[in-house]
Amino acid sequence: MLEALAISLVILCIVEFTILTRSARARERANTDQKKAQEEKYRLVQSVNKIYSACVYVDLVRKTYSTLHSIGAIHDLLGDSGSAEDAIHKFCDLMVAPEFAETMRSFVELSSLDERLGDRDVVTCDFKGRFSGWCEAYFIAGNRDTYGKLTSAFFATRVIREEKEREEAQNKNLAAALTAAKSANRAKSAFLFNMSHDIRTPMNAIMGFTELLEKNACERDKVLDYVQKIKDSNTTLITLLNNVLEMARLEGGRTIVEEEYWDIRLFNETINTVFADSMKKHGLQFLYTTNISHHHILCDTAKVQKIFLNLLSNAMKFTSPGGVVKFDITEIPSLKEGIANYRIVVEDNGIGISEDFIKNIFENFSKERSSTESGVEGLGLGMAIVKNLVEFLGGTIAVESTVGKGTKFTITLPFKIATQEDIEAPQREAKELQFKDFSGKRILLVEDNELNAEIAMALLKEAGIAVDRAENGRECCKMVEAAEGGYYKAILMDIQMPIMNGYEATREIRAMGDPRKSEVPIIAMTANAFDEDKCNALIAGMNAHLAKPIDVGELFKTLNRFV
Repeated sequence: MLEALAISLVILCIVEFTILTRSARARERANTDQKKAQEEKYRLVQSVNKIYSACVYVDLVRKTYSTLHSIGAIHDLLGDSGSAEDAIHKFCDLMVAPEFAETMRSFVELSSLDERLGDRDVVTCDFKGRFSGWCEAYFIAGNRDTYGKLTSAFFATRVIREEKEREEAQNKNLAAALTAAKSANRAKSAFLFNMSHDIRTPMNAIMGFTELLEKNACERDKVLDYVQKIKDSNTTLITLLNNVLEMARLEGGRTIVEEEYWDIRLFNETINTVFADSMKKHGLQFLYTTNISHHHILCDTAKVQKIFLNLLSNAMKFTSPGGVVKFDITEIPSLKEGIANYRIVVEDNGIGISEDFIKNIFENFSKERSSTESGVEGLGLGMAIVKNLVEFLGGTIAVESTVGKGTKFTITLPFKIATQEDIEAPQREAKELQFKDFSGKRILLVEDNELNAEIAMALLKEAGIAVDRAENGRECCKMVEAAEGGYYKAILMDIQMPIMNGYEATREIRAMGDPRKSEVPIIAMTANAFDEDKCNALIAGMNAHLAKPIDVGELFKTLNRFV
C-alpha cells in the first residue's frame, strides 16, 4: 500500500515537473517569438523611416497631429504634436518651393480630404521642396466612423529627386526621339518628292530622245546628238541612284576604306581635265593652286574624288557666268609620323547660302530651293555625303557663306605617306597587265533578265567572245557539269535569280570534283552594289564583283585578269 502510494507520488512529481518544464519552455518560446516580432517591427519601422522624410498621424475630428517619424528641418518644424492646420501652413510656407506653395495648400486642405480620397486609400502630389528638390506627398486613409466618414489619416513625404531626374531624362529622350522621328518623316517626304521630280526629268529626256531617234534614224548628226543627250541623262540617273546608295552605306556603317597608292598630281590632272573646259563653258574663271611636299600617298581614291568632284560641281552650278571658282590644296603640319595632313579649300563667289539653311546644309535631302526654282537637279544628298565621307576618312569640314557673295568649304584630311614599295607596285602591275585577245574564248553568262542578257551578250560578242546563257543558278550548274573541263573560261554570275541564286550556284560549282570546272573564274555581275555584297561574293567563292549598270571598261579589265 505504502509502495503504491510512493510510486504514485513519484509519478505525480514527474508529471508536475514535466508540466512545469514544458510551461517554462513555452514561456521561453513565447518570449523569443515576441522578441523576434518586436525586432521585425523595428526593422520595418526603420525601413519605412529610410523611405519617408516625415510621417504624421492626423486626427481629422480634433484637427491635431502626432509625429510618428521626421528628420532634420522637418522634425524641427513639426515637433511631436500640435494643431494640424498650423503645421500645414508652416510646412507650405517654409518647406515647399514658392512655385508649388498654392498646389500644396490645396493638397493638404483637410476639409476636402475625405471627398478627394473617396473610395481610394491613397492620394499623392509631387512638389519641389525648398532644400530637397523633388518630393512626393501622400495622404493615406486611416479610420472611418459608422457613417463611413474619414476620422483620421496619415500624412507622409519622401524625396524623389533621383526618380524625377530619371523621368525627366526619359522624357527628354522621348522628346528627342519624337523630334528625330518627325525630322525623319520630313526627310522621307522630301526624299520622295525630290526623287520623283529629279528622276522623272532625265527619264523624260531618255524617252523623248529615244522617240526622236526612231523618227530621225537616217540623220547622222541628229542621231549622235540624241545619243549623247541620252547618255548624259543616264549619267544623271546613275548619279542620283549612287548618291542614295552611298548615303545608305554610310549611315548603315556598311562602307569600308579601300586604300591604294595615289599620286596627288594625277588628281590635279583629273581636276583640270574634268572642270577646266566645263568652267570655261559656264563662263567661269577656274583658279587651281597647290602647295604640297608629299605627293605620293595611300588613300581611298574613289571616296576622295567623290568629295571634291561634288564640291566643285556645286560651286560651278551655283556661280553665275563671270564668276570665279577656286580650288586649293595645301599640306599642313602633321604630328603623326608617316601621316601627311592636307587642307583643301573650295571657294566661289556665287549665289551663297542663307544663314538659316547653312545650319542644315549637311542634313539628308536638304535643299534650299527645289530643282524647279534653282534649275539644279539633285536629291539634296550631296553635302550630306560629303560630310559623312570626310568624317569617315578622319577629316573635318567647315562652311562659310554669305548670300550674294559666295561660299567657302574648308576640309582637312589625313593620309598615309606612300613608301617606295607602294609607289613601285602599280608600275609593275601596269607592265604585267596587257589586254589579251578574247577571240574564241567561251563565257557562260548567268542572267535571268532578258534585256540585261541581250546587252551583255552583244558587248561580249563584239569583243570576239563566244557566249552561252543560263537563266538561273540551277541551269548554270547543269551546263557547267555537262560541259568538258575548261570549256568555259569564265562565268559572269548574276546574284538575285529565281530557283537558285548566284551565291548558291557558286558554292555548288566550287564543290565539283573536276578542278577544271570547280576552279573556273566566277565574276559577280549584279545590281547588289554595297561593299558587303562584294564581301558576300568573295565569301561564296567568286573571284571578282562588278556592279550594274556595267562599266564596259571595268568589265573587260576584269576579264583580262581572269580569262
